[in-house]
Amino acid sequence: MRIVPSVVAGLLLASVQVASADDAAGGPTYARRCGEGHPALREARAQLDQLDRAIEKAAPDAPIGPLRTQLDDLLATPCFQVADAIGELSFGKLTTLALKRWWEDGGHDWLADQLSGERTVSFPPSVRSTLSLEHSPKHPLARLLCRSTDPDCGTETAGWRARAEEAFRVRAKMNARWRGEGYTTNVYARSKPPAEDEAETLDAPLWRCAHPRNKKRNFLTWIDCVRALRTPVAMFPAGAVRAPTSGWLVVRGRRGHYQFCDQLTAYDLATGAYYASKSCSGLALEADGSVNTQRTDAARRPTIEAGRVSVDNLREAAWMMFLLDELEDAGHPTVDTFPLPPGLEPEVRDGVTQWGVDGFSVSGSSAQTTLHWTWIDGGQVAAEGKLTWPDSYRAGEDHAVELLRIAEAGFVHGCPPAPLPNPILRGCGKGGVSTIDSSAANLCKVQAELSKRLASFTCTKR
Repeated sequence: MRIVPSVVAGLLLASVQVASADDAAGGPTYARRCGEGHPALREARAQLDQLDRAIEKAAPDAPIGPLRTQLDDLLATPCFQVADAIGELSFGKLTTLALKRWWEDGGHDWLADQLSGERTVSFPPSVRSTLSLEHSPKHPLARLLCRSTDPDCGTETAGWRARAEEAFRVRAKMNARWRGEGYTTNVYARSKPPAEDEAETLDAPLWRCAHPRNKKRNFLTWIDCVRALRTPVAMFPAGAVRAPTSGWLVVRGRRGHYQFCDQLTAYDLATGAYYASKSCSGLALEADGSVNTQRTDAARRPTIEAGRVSVDNLREAAWMMFLLDELEDAGHPTVDTFPLPPGLEPEVRDGVTQWGVDGFSVSGSSAQTTLHWTWIDGGQVAAEGKLTWPDSYRAGEDHAVELLRIAEAGFVHGCPPAPLPNPILRGCGKGGVSTIDSSAANLCKVQAELSKRLASFTCTKR
C-alpha cells in the first residue's frame, strides 16, 4: 500500500461530523466523516470488523451476494458516505475472489482510513476483474486457468507475474507527471508554488490543487484535481494462470522500419524448437518521401533460421502475450492518501457521487508495426492476438515484447528438437504496418512466400 505521509502536526485532527438538515436552512444537506466522539463511530468500526472477518472467512468461490450486501450496507452508513461518494468504486461483475483480492490490495485499509480522524483523504485500489476456471469455463485460455480454490495451481508463474508487475510500476513511475511519489510536510505552507524540479516530490502539483486558478476552492474541486495525481498502473485480474507447456506459438509480421524483416516465426512451447522464415529489405524512398514498393521488394533477402531457444523464457513470453487483453491498463493497485489543505473539510452533498477521469492518452508512430500471434494447441487455434512492435503505449505489450526479445536472444543454431507441424503455417496472418510503408495485399503476398519457404525447409545436421 502506498501511503503518503500526513502533514505537520498543526494540520492534524480536525473533528468532522455528519451534517444535519440545518446545514443551510431549506438548502441541501451534506455528508461528512465521523470524528472522535461521534455516536456513529463505534458502530462503524464494529461493522468494519465484522466485514473484515466475513471476507477473510469466505471461500474464494463462495457466492458474492451476502458479502456484497454487507459491503453496500457499510458504505451507506453515515461514517462512510464521503468515502462512497469519492471512491470511484466500480464493482461490476464482482466475485468473492476479486473482493478478497481488493481487500488485500488495500480495500480494508482504505475503509479504516475513513475512521482515523486524520487530515487526509484516501482513494481506494481498483477492483480487479476475475479470471478463474469456475468463472470463465469457456474462455479461450480455459485450459490454463486455475480454480480459485486450488492454492497450488499456477505457482510456476508467480515469479513471472511479480516480474511483470514490477515492470508495470517502473513504467508507470516514468510516465507520471512528477518524478517522485511523496511530498514534503510543508507543501501547503508555501505562499508561492514550488518549482517543478525543486525536489522529487508531489509538492508542485499538490500545491496547485489547493490553489486553483480562477476557481472557487472547495472540497470537490480539490478532490477532482488530486484524483488526477494518482499514477495509473497496469493490473492483472484476480486469479492464477498456469504456464503454457504445449502447442506452437506462431508470430507473423514486420520488425523494423527503414531497415526491416517481414517474418514468420514458430516456437514449440514443449521443447523450445525455433523456426523463422525472414524476408529482409530496406524502404526505398522517393524524393517526396513515399515508398517505392517495387524497389523495396527487389532488394529483399530471404533467409531461414532454425534451432532452439530457452523453453522457460519462451513460455513466459507466451504467457504474457496470452494475458494482454485481460489487463486493466490504467488501474490503481494500492491505496493513495493525500493531505487536506488547511481549512478544507471533506464533505459531499447527500446523494451525489463524484466521478473523476484519469488521464490516459494513446500515441503511435509509423515505425510501429503490428505482429499477429497465434497459439495452436492440439492442432487447433487456442488463442490469438496482436502485439505492437517495437514498443507500445500499453505496459503489458511492452513487457511481452521485451520477454520475446529475451527468449530470442538465447537462440542457438542447429536442428530444432521438434519437427515443424503442418498445416499451421497457411494463410497470411493479420500483422500490419503503416499504410505509408506497404499495403495489406503486399504483406499477405510476402507472408505466403515465407510460409512456402518454411514448409519446404529441411534441417541438415552439420
